[in-house]
Amino acid sequence: MQEFLAGRYVAHAVLDQDITELLQLTFIDKAHELRNLLLFTCGCDSQAADAVMEELCTLSSQTFQHIQPNVLIRKLLDRYEDVMFHYTEHAATYGGFLRLCLDLRKERNTPDVLQTVSRALPVIILDIDERREQLAGLECYIEDIKASQVPIATRMILILRKCKNFQDLEQIFASTVPGLRLDLKLLNGVEFSSTDQTVRLVSVLKNVPHLRSLILSGTELTPSSLQPLVQGFSHVSMLEELHITENKELGDSGMEVLQVGLSSVPHLTVLRLRMVGMTSVGMSSMVPYMRHLVRLRELDVSDNKIGDSGLESLNTILPIFTAMQVLALGFNKITTTAMRTLVRTLRHLTGLIKLDISGNAIGDPGLECLAAILHHLTAMKVLVLMSTGISDRGISALIKALPYLVQLEVLDVCWNVIEDAGLISLVETICSLVREGNSTLQVLSIGRNIPVTEAGLERIAQLTSTLPSLTTLTRYDRSDRNWDIHEFLSDTAAMSLAEALPKLPHLLMMELTFKAFDMHPAMFRQDVVQDAEEHSTLEALA
Repeated sequence: MQEFLAGRYVAHAVLDQDITELLQLTFIDKAHELRNLLLFTCGCDSQAADAVMEELCTLSSQTFQHIQPNVLIRKLLDRYEDVMFHYTEHAATYGGFLRLCLDLRKERNTPDVLQTVSRALPVIILDIDERREQLAGLECYIEDIKASQVPIATRMILILRKCKNFQDLEQIFASTVPGLRLDLKLLNGVEFSSTDQTVRLVSVLKNVPHLRSLILSGTELTPSSLQPLVQGFSHVSMLEELHITENKELGDSGMEVLQVGLSSVPHLTVLRLRMVGMTSVGMSSMVPYMRHLVRLRELDVSDNKIGDSGLESLNTILPIFTAMQVLALGFNKITTTAMRTLVRTLRHLTGLIKLDISGNAIGDPGLECLAAILHHLTAMKVLVLMSTGISDRGISALIKALPYLVQLEVLDVCWNVIEDAGLISLVETICSLVREGNSTLQVLSIGRNIPVTEAGLERIAQLTSTLPSLTTLTRYDRSDRNWDIHEFLSDTAAMSLAEALPKLPHLLMMELTFKAFDMHPAMFRQDVVQDAEEHSTLEALA
């Protein structure tokens, strides 16, 4: 009751007084604190509601202007992303701000509210299962868009994880919403194993002709259930991103179904086909139907079995993808033979910023071939060579190419057979490049190289103290099943690690998963954990 009365007072007072001065509304957290008061204020008077929303627009621009929209979206979508995970706090703040704006929209519907909310919220992202209380506000906002003749700049992302809530999606898009740039993310728990279910999805897609992204991850798609969806692509010809990852039942037959629909989505820039049960047969059959996708920036076919034959087929069309930035080929049974052919094409993809060839047996000869053309790929930011069978010989070739990769932020060479000399030489080279201002490395993954000794680990810990830009020191792959293999960290190596922590001011995460410490637990807590707790930015120690 007090907040209601206060809301009436504020609604009257803002006619003569600036709302910022009246409520000291100078930062986002203050808006959250005064949530109910603001709701009552907007419910009382249209002019007061306009004043509140205008002030929230100002706070939004001040608070979130330094966050790149794509990074913010990625953090809101995936809270466990390793790289750039320091945006989590801002993402959480934005999520609360979004819910506040939608609730305010329910309280007062004025002609200007749509454009005001659109300016305050450059992106609306909502997990329908987690935030069902926000559906009413979202539906009101969608109705505003339908009624408005003015296009909005807001990008909308909706996430659904449960089949039982699919009807909410059908209700929201029961009629056409022209101009809405929607990302639709349907995850494990939403099943499309039958054609009836995909037909329901197509009925939704028909009403969102400007669908930007369709993500169907782990949704149990089959070749037969994929058929209606592929036919429905004709209704969303502006589609830019298509993800059908983790649908193992699709196999090569599913790829034959999918390939026919690719001609309906010529604007596709991202195509993710990770873990869909594809072999060289499926890859080879897809290639002719991909030739018109000249805008493709990202292609992910990792965790399949395309092998050398499938890669060679793909390699015939890679040169046409001049805009390619991300190429993920991990865990595909690729060998050195196909790698030699691939690098001749890669040297022409000069805009490539991420290359993932992890889990393929390319060995040292394959890495040597790749290293020889890295001077053409100066835009590279992420290079993943995990579990590729490389040793000191391959690392030596990579070290020679590192000076050309001045924008490299992530380097992953874990789960290989690199020995002390190779890893120490790698870290020494990176340290030298950092001192010269020729390296921006943030994530260095060197774990689980079994030949490394405790003396090598100690030296590496000492060296990393001269890499102040690191955000992640090392990481171990949790998907590996070789639980019986352990590395030991002696007292002296642990001490070196502890001494390095204060010298890494930007360190956000350090993972020592599966490490076996050859030291007393109390000493470990005192030397490593205590320094970690006192670190100003470290968020995770595993």
